[in-house]
Amino acid sequence: MLEGFKYWQAMRSFKQIPREHRRIVIYAESGQDWHHFKPVVDYLTGELNERVIYITSKADDLALTLNNPNLRAFNVGAGAIRTAFFQWLDADVMVMTMVDLHNLQLKRSINPVYYAFMFHSLISTHMADHSDTYDHYDAILCAGPHHVKEIRKRESLHDLPAKHLFKHGYHRVEQLMEQRRDPPPCEEGNIHVLLAPSWGDETILNVCGV
Repeated sequence: MLEGFKYWQAMRSFKQIPREHRRIVIYAESGQDWHHFKPVVDYLTGELNERVIYITSKADDLALTLNNPNLRAFNVGAGAIRTAFFQWLDADVMVMTMVDLHNLQLKRSINPVYYAFMFHSLISTHMADHSDTYDHYDAILCAGPHHVKEIRKRESLHDLPAKHLFKHGYHRVEQLMEQRRDPPPCEEGNIHVLLAPSWGDETILNVCGV
């Protein structure tokens, strides 16, 4: 009961912010989302001097601890308060990494909010998710050219409204590329193989064993 009251207070505090100061809202379903949103938040609140509202469903989200005058963060939990928050959201833009907007319990707002999905992986749009997972967003921040190609193809096949597609990239991979160094010379007979297993029943560790 106490947790629910805290979430209600968070939603109430959000609504008390002047409408002109809550133009941009970011929603984080998981605390891990901060790793993907941080560069976006830093640019918006720093370079562009924009005010950003950060909504999370996790009490341990790093965004809740930051001291940034242009960033307000609230935890609305993952239950009924969050559902109500989504239903009545009044903002210009909501950015999220959460898939299946409007397909499951979290719907588009009754107000005219512009929804943008930001990819947090390089995964295909149709080989792991539902066929209509990305249908209800107005814009997609694409991590690679395959996202643009796949989304446009689905729009064409099913006569869907064209979304705004942005070549956003994938920050975590770009960081690794910046830190890349040339490998040391390979000694004959001293070869190492790096495996990067994924998840699922048919992945290499499940099929071949450790």
